[in-house]
Parts: sequence; structure tokens; C-alpha cells
Amino acid sequence: MASWGPTSKLLAEYFMVDERTLERRIKAHYGITVGEFIAQRVAPRKFKLLAVSFEEAVEHRNPTMLIFLLKNYHNFSDRREIKQEIRQTEGQEIVKVVLPGQVPEEVEKLEQIADKTLTAKQKGKLA
Repeated sequence: MASWGPTSKLLAEYFMVDERTLERRIKAHYGITVGEFIAQRVAPRKFKLLAVSFEEAVEHRNPTMLIFLLKNYHNFSDRREIKQEIRQTEGQEIVKVVLPGQVPEEVEKLEQIADKTLTAKQKGKLA
């Protein structure tokens, strides 16, 4: 039952005990909290569901499942929202575009490349 992901309150109600009693019993028997106990039992089920979903999307070519997985696990969206910043550097206008799902490290690397390119261009290395 704990593998379904119920709350400690629901488990306590099911076993007709107080939540504190449930917490003490699990702590005494397993040495972990109720939350950890539930999480340990939910993780394999979540993994199995993800594996079945992936198989359905890829091997059975289910576009609905593929879209669901892309949206929920890879930050895809129907609408692309682009954040744009403009700044001035040594008389040059720099445009910074951040796409949804980009992590700060990726943005920083792109900024470093842009800065190197700008510096090289200013020194006459690039046409």
C-alpha cells in the first residue's frame, strides 16, 4: 500500500492508528521516518511507470505519450516564451536571449562565447 504514495495521515487512518503511533512504529522497525518509508516504496513504482510510458511513446509510437513525457520531463512547451535582455558594452549592443528550460550554466557559457567573439571582433580578428 505504501508504494501507491499515500500520505502518513491516510496510512494511519487505514491502519486505524494515530499518525504519531505510525511514525514511532516505522522508526522503531525500519529506522526511518514515514516520509522516507513511503518515498522508498514509491520510487520503484514511479520508475516502472516512466519506463512503461517511454516504451509506449517510442516503441508503440504514441504521440500523445511522447508529448506528455517531453513536456513533463524535458521542459518542452506548446508556446516558446523567450526572455530577451539588451545591454551596451563598449558602444556595442549585446542581445541576450534565454529560452525556457535553459539552465544558468548554459546561459553563462553562451555569454562567455559571445564575449570572446565580441572581443576578437573588436581586435580585428574577425571580419
